[in-house]
Amino acid sequence: MKQKILFWLGHDFIHFGLAYNLKKYEELEYFAIGDVNEKIENFLLEQKMVDFKKIWFFNNYELEKPDLEYLKNFEDRYKINLWHVISTERLFYKKWNRFYEFSPEQILSIIERECRFFEKILEEVKPDFFLTNIITQHQTYLLYKMCQSKGIPVLSLSTVRFGDRAMVTEGLVWESDIEENFEPEKFPQKNSEEINEFINNYKPRKFYETVGQEFSSYKISKTKKIKAFFKFLFFSKKPSKQYVNFGRSKWNILIKGTRIGNIINRRIKEIRLNKKFIYKIDKNEKFIYFPLHVEPETVLLFGAPYYTDQIAMIRNITKSIPFEYKLYVKDHPAMWEASWRKKSFYEELENMPNVVLIHPSIKSEKIIKLSSLVITIRGTASLEAAFYNKPSILMRSDMGQSLIPSISILKNLDELPMVINESLKKNVKLEDLSDYLNFIQQISFEFPNEHLSYEVARRFNYTVGYLNEESITETMVKSFLNDYQNIFDNVTKAYLNKMKTKK
Repeated sequence: MKQKILFWLGHDFIHFGLAYNLKKYEELEYFAIGDVNEKIENFLLEQKMVDFKKIWFFNNYELEKPDLEYLKNFEDRYKINLWHVISTERLFYKKWNRFYEFSPEQILSIIERECRFFEKILEEVKPDFFLTNIITQHQTYLLYKMCQSKGIPVLSLSTVRFGDRAMVTEGLVWESDIEENFEPEKFPQKNSEEINEFINNYKPRKFYETVGQEFSSYKISKTKKIKAFFKFLFFSKKPSKQYVNFGRSKWNILIKGTRIGNIINRRIKEIRLNKKFIYKIDKNEKFIYFPLHVEPETVLLFGAPYYTDQIAMIRNITKSIPFEYKLYVKDHPAMWEASWRKKSFYEELENMPNVVLIHPSIKSEKIIKLSSLVITIRGTASLEAAFYNKPSILMRSDMGQSLIPSISILKNLDELPMVINESLKKNVKLEDLSDYLNFIQQISFEFPNEHLSYEVARRFNYTVGYLNEESITETMVKSFLNDYQNIFDNVTKAYLNKMKTKK
């Protein structure tokens, strides 16, 4: 009997390419949920490349009064905390949704519809596996939790903490305990040159700078931009009734969502940043470094849901550090895209007497090298610290980082002062870094996720919404998959290996 595979298909075509490739290796029955726009929906319905037995399209419903009794029974049956799932959705936060403020009743109505939708699919298909990309939205997270409750293996493609590398893991990457089965003695120890070579080749910052250059090199002519604007203004359809479009009237988009408006807002805030934030670091000053996370961000919403209030975290750290130390805080450069944070956010930090705000243009690498300790909620900063021979503290553990003893995992906020004092005395050992890199190389493979996203956007005209007039054809998709055949072969083999371990 053929195994039944349920795919989550998004805009990136990664899992469509996986389904297309899998048929070369295994006889399987394919089912899919498409969380896509109308253009990709039409392609999926018309294409003959993959024989999906059935495709459901997510989000096509209107809201009604929520059935609270159903939701209560659902929580009991699946042992899922629905408000926890809701908290991972950035659209439901007023501070991140410029266009609409959802009421609690509307949110519960949305969640109820999704619960019923996924229950119907799981009951009809009874899949042997659910295959998805990185879980970054509440709806995929909800389905993941439902599958987990029903004993259906969820295999997801997740990037590791180095650019251009990924792995296939069962469930969420930060919940994985795969390092417990790692046997470091089976791998040769790397010397300092080999470690530095790996870091230089796969350094996340270097990787994102390269991808950024690719994006910036893709120019759209003024004529096309003007054409797109007039199409939006006079010929665009009224947004669908999907909740993601709530509040996105033409007027609201013009007032709150235009590029020009964001640029003006950003420049106003940058005047203050440039005036108030420090550019030069005093080499004689003792300090601990806390890099701010981008908001909203998957790393926090899903991987550290109880640590999303970064100001509260900084306040707790300032109460816990030795008196001779300052806390250096730097905003994430990617907040530039969001026109930085509100003025009140920075003012709260400025009012903390032992906090120094570093200008976002200063490279984290320079700050880490001069620091005594790095504290972060999650993310790459703790790893970078280790490779610059600096100890660090994580609020939430990440896969594999327990292999590096200089990275302390905070288990209780009450212990923060003690953990800080202990961490300041720690040293980084070369053999620990070697073990960690051997572990990463064992579990991951080369996969240029961000570059592929760029290529999809470029080839299928995702760059400016109202320029994507032409439909997506099989020829276009086959060309994309053929150009990256080796990468899709690696992804397919990684999924197949995981599936075989679950048989």
